[in-house]
Amino acid sequence: MSHLVPNIAQFQYHKEELAAFIHFGPNTFHNVEWGEHYGNMSVKDVFPLKSKVDVEPLMATLQEAGFKKVIVTAKHHDGFAIWRSRFTDYEIGHTDYQNGQGDVLADISAAATKYGLAMGLYLSPWDIHEKSYGYYDQDGNPLVGEDGIPLLGRTWEEVEQLDAADYNTFYLHQLEEILSNPCYGCNGRFTEIWLDGAKGTGAAAQRYKLDQWIATIQRYQGRQAGYDTDALLFGAGPYTTVRWIGNESGFAHETTWAPARLVYDDSGIAMDIDTNMHDHYSQGYPTGDVWTVPEADARITSGWFWGPNKKRPKPLSELTEIYLRSVGHGATLLLNIPLNDQGKVDQDILDRIREFGCVLQTTFTTNLAHGAKLDTDSSYKQGLENLLDEHPWTHWSPGESETEAVLTLDFGKQTSFDIVSIEEAIQEGQKICQYQVDISLNQKDWYLMEKGTTIGAKRLIAQHGTQARFVKIWVKAAGEAPLLNRIGVYRAAPDFQVNTTSSSRITKLPLMLGEICSGQMRQLKVQGSHVRIMGESGLSKGTLDLVMDNQALETLDYDAISEGCRTLFDWSLTDTKQHTLAVGLEEKDLPYVYLLVYAAGSYIEFDQSHYSLAAGETVSLVVRRVGASNQYSEVWVENNPGSAVQGDYDTSVAGRYVFEVGESERQILVKTTSQLQEKGSRYFTLNLVGEKGAQLGACSQVMVTIQS
Repeated sequence: MSHLVPNIAQFQYHKEELAAFIHFGPNTFHNVEWGEHYGNMSVKDVFPLKSKVDVEPLMATLQEAGFKKVIVTAKHHDGFAIWRSRFTDYEIGHTDYQNGQGDVLADISAAATKYGLAMGLYLSPWDIHEKSYGYYDQDGNPLVGEDGIPLLGRTWEEVEQLDAADYNTFYLHQLEEILSNPCYGCNGRFTEIWLDGAKGTGAAAQRYKLDQWIATIQRYQGRQAGYDTDALLFGAGPYTTVRWIGNESGFAHETTWAPARLVYDDSGIAMDIDTNMHDHYSQGYPTGDVWTVPEADARITSGWFWGPNKKRPKPLSELTEIYLRSVGHGATLLLNIPLNDQGKVDQDILDRIREFGCVLQTTFTTNLAHGAKLDTDSSYKQGLENLLDEHPWTHWSPGESETEAVLTLDFGKQTSFDIVSIEEAIQEGQKICQYQVDISLNQKDWYLMEKGTTIGAKRLIAQHGTQARFVKIWVKAAGEAPLLNRIGVYRAAPDFQVNTTSSSRITKLPLMLGEICSGQMRQLKVQGSHVRIMGESGLSKGTLDLVMDNQALETLDYDAISEGCRTLFDWSLTDTKQHTLAVGLEEKDLPYVYLLVYAAGSYIEFDQSHYSLAAGETVSLVVRRVGASNQYSEVWVENNPGSAVQGDYDTSVAGRYVFEVGESERQILVKTTSQLQEKGSRYFTLNLVGEKGAQLGACSQVMVTIQS
């Protein structure tokens, strides 16, 4: 296992868990999501806001909700500077913002400082507007081809000598004027610098001099400037200390390690980091060269920038799922909250942030483990109380020669809870490679709650309505003793959705097939209009026997599921009476099967959660109506660009879809382009929102992967 440890700034970010992203700029006013060149449009039209931004309500709400940091897009790919810059006319001082005297970055900094929120700086290296970006001679002739290779056989040294204007110097000047100005940042400090790695078509020719940029950053914001720690760095090649999680859904992989490996060129110089990226997840490595904080970025709306068709906040159930799959998988959560075209945050969004914070605080305020008896099978029992204190630095471990440990909590009586939390003592490194949580009423019959791999900063094991007197936690490290910082058991707040669907009228019941003995059936009471058995990715081959009211329905023989979820069995109930469903199986290892019971009514949902197609292909996505179809219904489909960008697919799929009386299915045609804007497979998601005349069903989001 890795003997790497986080530095103080990284450790603090792990413990803080929550940060906010603020996207605001020209794209806000033009309903654009990604890099955009605004052509000959005057800078006053590019950024038309005249009144001062009002961000104090946002900062107050973030502070109340438990967020510790805000990262601001001072310059996005369009190149517009929201601060007063001496090095370009494409900046806030050349607009009518506060009569040409305003400074958005200073205004946001003042509000963050007032409410004690640390600040991060997003300064896009890619600049569509700046003429010095790329390599051109005095006559405007390109020195580098679209493939990023110097033309006419020149060396890179020759290209840089002939380059009429050096973009690296331009970017360095912008860094310096922000980082050296005490009006910017929280009390003049930025704790994280975000260097977005995105580049558009033909922009790959520009090479960044990261060593100069990083030296400048730390000279003004690191130890050289008298601070206790250097600034955290995102997207900084071999200097990276905070890494992208690999997707923009806010999900970290089930296996997430903090260490990453350096990538060297032929001369032995470190050029980048390898974060073990697979299937849109950067999983890290058990052993590596550098500690990186896994940062999961997500959006509270469907887009990064505000827009009239992308301003609806995600439901609370989706935000709590994001929390469980980011912070609960050992990552930090960076949640984007956009300002609108009035320089404010919509009240609906502020309310949702407040609700999100309240749900988290209500859920995790009372640790039920404090009232339980804690014991271990280890020969070393001293210091067990450290696992129940609130100090981030304390820890417990078994004897030095013990690579495994079992901890048992005894509540003294049957207790209801929803979440078990385990935190590793990462100040000593990330070492745990396996864990398992079991529950029991009598300490004889044990039932699996969850098993997995990494713990890291935090692992949250969630199962709604768990009843047990005993909780047993087993952890294992490879070749050395595991170290734990804290354990906890919690009841989820009523609005904290654990193992549920997007509709409160759809009951999701894990079948817990591992509890069924051979030759026996598990019985469930079901009442509603529609019943469905679902299987998720990770499911092996197996056979299910289904019996309804003592009459055999079907013996289900199914194959493994590699991606998304799939309907294994689907049927409608002819009445609303209570029925008895019995489920049996031949194989034991089937933890990813669950039952959905739809109450009477009408539901709109996607037919599956994942589609995959090649670049240039077209696919028809199916949106179906389940249950009653005797009235008019409609739903909005929102587009959520993930790693796919404008130009990779037709984004006009977003919009309103109508179900007339009697209609039960609609088709959404998704077209992709033959040439992706960036190499490798890309993905985006579509979400169902704003339903009318129906509720959202079990599958309200679909991921579409475009294979390169």
